Amino acid sequence: MSDETIGRVAALWRYPVQSLRGERLDTLEIGSKGPIGDRGWGIFDPDAGHIAISARGKKKWRPLVTWQARYVREPKDDATLPPVEFEFEDGTRLMSDRADIDAKLADRLGWPAQFVQVAQSVPAYEHAHVHALTTATLRVFSKHYPSGHFEPERFRPNLLIDTDGLEGFAESGWIGSALQAGKVRLAIDEHCVRCVMTTLPQGGLPQDAGILATVTETNKQHAGIYCGVRQPGTLRLGDPVRLEGG
Repeated sequence: MSDETIGRVAALWRYPVQSLRGERLDTLEIGSKGPIGDRGWGIFDPDAGHIAISARGKKKWRPLVTWQARYVREPKDDATLPPVEFEFEDGTRLMSDRADIDAKLADRLGWPAQFVQVAQSVPAYEHAHVHALTTATLRVFSKHYPSGHFEPERFRPNLLIDTDGLEGFAESGWIGSALQAGKVRLAIDEHCVRCVMTTLPQGGLPQDAGILATVTETNKQHAGIYCGVRQPGTLRLGDPVRLEGG
């Protein structure tokens, strides 16, 4: 595969708290371990002994994806993480740095939650540091299931690539190659296998089991790619994206 421009940066997201909805940004700082501040915080479940991750299927954790979190200021690499502001599905907001934050979260969840910083040694994803998705893939899903809402937010990428005229599951053939956008270089490591989280109601999107069924039937449950960081830098909306090597 020769080097080629395959599209542009169409959207960027960072997720301050594991399993919560994130913040859509115009620029995204990529450090050596992925987007700075991504999944920097989590909600610890003492009964389970680890941070709640909605993707792992425990029903009591699923309401987390209806909540949103935003940093109150930009996080910096190798610096103390700033607090976040929670916004709940009823529009109520809550700051994470208040003394009774654990009690407030526990009241909403119905279990003894604790707001904690995620260890820096724990990756945002099990396989790599950045999750990318293409508009080409979303178009295929929509064609097969027209009544489904295949918004990128269901799939929780950091990077959405508008792949212009490319058709089909474009990124499925990119494993082992690299993406270059601005000064950022990402090694494409692995397919992203989807889970029940794509079907959950969130941010105005309805619950829809047909989302995951379509992904499974049409693309072996894959949607998007996991990437490792080879060159940190800043991603910006509109940046051309090149596919290199392979």
